[in-house]
Amino acid sequence: MNNNALPPNPLAGKTALVTGAATGLGRQVATQLVAAGCRVAILGRTLVSLQQVADELGAATFPVVADVVDPDQVRQAFAAVDSHFGDIDILINNAATYFPFRIEDASDQHLQTIINTNLLGPAYCMREAVPRMKRRGGGDIINVSSESTRNPFPFLTVYAASKGGLETLSQGLRTELKEYGIRVAVLRTGTLITTAGNNASLANWTEKQLADALALWEKTGHNSYSGAGMEPATVASTVIHALCLPREANMELFEVRSA
Repeated sequence: MNNNALPPNPLAGKTALVTGAATGLGRQVATQLVAAGCRVAILGRTLVSLQQVADELGAATFPVVADVVDPDQVRQAFAAVDSHFGDIDILINNAATYFPFRIEDASDQHLQTIINTNLLGPAYCMREAVPRMKRRGGGDIINVSSESTRNPFPFLTVYAASKGGLETLSQGLRTELKEYGIRVAVLRTGTLITTAGNNASLANWTEKQLADALALWEKTGHNSYSGAGMEPATVASTVIHALCLPREANMELFEVRSA
């Protein structure tokens, strides 16, 4: 026996579903999963963007249009993946959204969209994924959270609360699903940058909101909490590492922040 032989690729031949896969972290996770030998269903709201990713990554990807806030669309998306790939082994709940506001200025739509996308959306996807993983004899779920759960930023407190809820849900499901060989992990990520080097988290801000927030964060000390940002590919590599751990181990909560 050759003791120096490399272990087989633990992800080769597995099927994954990644939400919010058209851009940023989701796209990078999908890219690295394909490179690791997975078949990957990439889920998002815009076919054109998803098709660009699929064209780049090749036949191992399958684009599926769905909005995770709609449970019927989630059901239809998983059914489509069943027909194309079969049951999934890996679910990466990456899709998320936020809007900056002070709580007294929050619209009904903004509150509902944040909670529905960041908490109910992953719950809908896990509800569909778990029976499929049970049929496969196990699986992996990674829910993408945020460093803001530890230190919620003013103007982003509802976003942080939605991610906090996702972390609590994940913690409970670790115990609930352990007997079925399904691992549940939480990735807390810090600030990400776009491929152009810009801070991706600033896209939803008006000039006044940003000025008011920066002034308040300076006063509260939040400005020194987050770094300049990380490349999505760097954070995606930690997802691959967590998935490749031997089944005896579960990276239950891991946090990747700017140095």
